[in-house]
Amino acid sequence: MMKMSKKSTLDEKTHELAYISVLVTARMYGGLPFHIARAKQLGASTEDIKSAMLLPMPIIGIQVAEALPYLKEEK
Repeated sequence: MMKMSKKSTLDEKTHELAYISVLVTARMYGGLPFHIARAKQLGASTEDIKSAMLLPMPIIGIQVAEALPYLKEEK
């Protein structure tokens, strides 16, 4: 984790889910496989990760769904 992440009051799983949401919002899909795997290691379910990916939809729009295939690759 980055130094800034260590200062977060979020638990590691929640931090990873938030990070996934930010990656999707920024359309930085290259980091998704790593962070999806890390979130799963920390106990996040597939539905937790899907929820994090779709969380920005009301603000960003339907294009956040472009990230969903990355979740299926991890199964």
